[in-house]
Amino acid sequence: MEAEPKLAELPGEVTHKEALALIDSSELAKLKELADRPALLHLAGHLAILTATGYTVLQSSGPEWVALSIVPGIALVFLFTPLHESIHGTAFRSAWLNWIVAGIAGVLLVLPPRYFRYFHLAHHRFTQDPVHDPELETPKPGTWLDYGWYLSGLPYWKGALVTLVNHALERKIGSYVPSPAVPKLVRPRLSRASP
Repeated sequence: MEAEPKLAELPGEVTHKEALALIDSSELAKLKELADRPALLHLAGHLAILTATGYTVLQSSGPEWVALSIVPGIALVFLFTPLHESIHGTAFRSAWLNWIVAGIAGVLLVLPPRYFRYFHLAHHRFTQDPVHDPELETPKPGTWLDYGWYLSGLPYWKGALVTLVNHALERKIGSYVPSPAVPKLVRPRLSRASP
């Protein structure tokens, strides 16, 4: 019997479907199982790191706070992971936990989950399409100086705040947001609906 090929042995670029085909169906089903407890433990660990590193920065005095702030900054940015998985409904088994975590992470990242869901699903649908992929609307850094500016995080926070203000003023809402959903973005209400 011939051995199954490994991912590294496949010629050329491998598609997502080809990579998944290499995983045994029972193993793949096991990997796709959703559970609340392990996800809550991961989230608790993440929040503990964010709290401890943030506390350390707040307790520091003098110029070292700038260097120390890098670690909680990284932990904060990594809240994008639970936001991302929650809007896909894959972080937790319980839909309400996905909704709450997406909401909290969205507030901390100034990235409303309903808006991000439309933005991100358009990205999935039109990945690398220069006309329709919303992630390609912002040009990538072209120089080392541009890249350093990008890594500072300042362009992210500026963009997040501008988007929030634009939505509040009902302007510049992406074409990927269906028109019936626009009122939910500009006048969001707390509800048990999904993010």
